[in-house]
Amino acid sequence: MEGDSSAKLHQKNYFQGETSSDSVLAAIHGRKQKKDTGMSSGVQLRDKNVVCTQRIRDYVVKSGGKVFSDVICRKFKKECKEDWVQFRAILTKLCHYDRLKMEWHLKDEYW
Repeated sequence: MEGDSSAKLHQKNYFQGETSSDSVLAAIHGRKQKKDTGMSSGVQLRDKNVVCTQRIRDYVVKSGGKVFSDVICRKFKKECKEDWVQFRAILTKLCHYDRLKMEWHLKDEYW
């Protein structure tokens, strides 16, 4: 009889929508939420990129909307030394590159 009652209890939970797989998924979901809320490095990284983007944009604006490649690279060499790929991506987003003159021209939408 004892085996019968545990089987009925499991069936009862199953029919109420509470299966063992549901509890496992809920536990995984809970851990992911805790992990996501505990990570602030993603926000800091975005803040760093926003600051870097603003500084690059301001520099190009102060330079009349265009700047030579070697000049801007020297200007931001120390700041963007660690993440040169990100610097290049930001610069490409903000500016058009004139290969003949080796100049970066600020896009109209960022004036």
